[in-house]
Amino acid sequence: MAFSFLMEDDERRRRFLDLTGTDPDQLREAVVQPEFQGAILDYLGTDERILTAFAAGVDIDPADIERARTALAGRRWERDGA
Repeated sequence: MAFSFLMEDDERRRRFLDLTGTDPDQLREAVVQPEFQGAILDYLGTDERILTAFAAGVDIDPADIERARTALAGRRWERDGA
């Protein structure tokens, strides 16, 4: 979902590809890699406007995006209230 969100807007797509150094021809292979998925979530976290727009569009709490990013990075995180 986050990848689609970035790719559907020319400005978001161009900026993401520029910052990650990813060539558009590499996207099919890259998108299935956990490291790349983490980079997508890292990117969302760098811009609160983009983060909140994405979170609102998929009806999730922006904090859940940070939790997912942490999990993809292999770090342990604790659930709220658990």
